[in-house]
Amino acid sequence: MPTDEQVILVDERDRELGVAGKLRAHREAEAARRRLREEMSLDCELRRAFEFVYRAELDGALVEHEYDHVFVGTHDAEPAPDPAEVEGWRWVSMGELRRGLSEEPESYSYWLKVAVEGEHWRRLEALAVGLVSSLGKGEPAQVGENEKLDLK
Repeated sequence: MPTDEQVILVDERDRELGVAGKLRAHREAEAARRRLREEMSLDCELRRAFEFVYRAELDGALVEHEYDHVFVGTHDAEPAPDPAEVEGWRWVSMGELRRGLSEEPESYSYWLKVAVEGEHWRRLEALAVGLVSSLGKGEPAQVGENEKLDLK
């Protein structure tokens, strides 16, 4: 197999999200899956949703400048977070997440606010609705919020 072989990344509805080297795409998804198991005790197949770069000066003493990867997957188990990795989490609808980011931004990680306000989030919302529909559930799409969860 050639090392430069490319794969087209698509969402649940087969809409193109981008391209990546086949080996790179597989390795990144496996690394994200491993971290999900380590931090939240969840195991499911993950797919790349989008990437983004942000820079934030926090509390005047800390600067975050990161290239973040966002992956999506589905599961039907309750998380069992590792307290050494996870400060807090909860399930919220997309509407609740947007309200929370607007009304209490200090309760969320900065990267989450940047991601939700970014252009790629609309694709993630469409993907989440597609995943919920494909599971046959009539409930709103759910997104976990976690202060220290690293989705890279």
